[in-house]
Amino acid sequence: MPEDVVVHRGQDAPRAIITMPPAGRLTDRLGARGVALCGLVLAGMFAYTRTGAATPAWILMGALFVVGLGHGALAPSLAAASYQGLPGAVIPAATATSNIAIRTATSLGVAASEK
Repeated sequence: MPEDVVVHRGQDAPRAIITMPPAGRLTDRLGARGVALCGLVLAGMFAYTRTGAATPAWILMGALFVVGLGHGALAPSLAAASYQGLPGAVIPAATATSNIAIRTATSLGVAASEK
């Protein structure tokens, strides 16, 4: 993957900020399933199934932009769904456990991708 594309990959947060607020409101109104499904579709994974060594960097960066938007729709809806139905007293522990799991899985993913 070209280096400039790898640099842009780490910048999902600014793109996610665009879709997180509306995704949160839609999740509250419509439920998590539909919003999460839209976020997954927006995650741009289809573009990656159609790329090759000769794919221009601008196409990959466009796909990464869409992935950032999809992440912004997916994250709040999945977080809301994971806490739905939990008693209020256990939500702090569930939040801490979720954060630990995310950070551990991220670290393991980075370590596994290093060669």
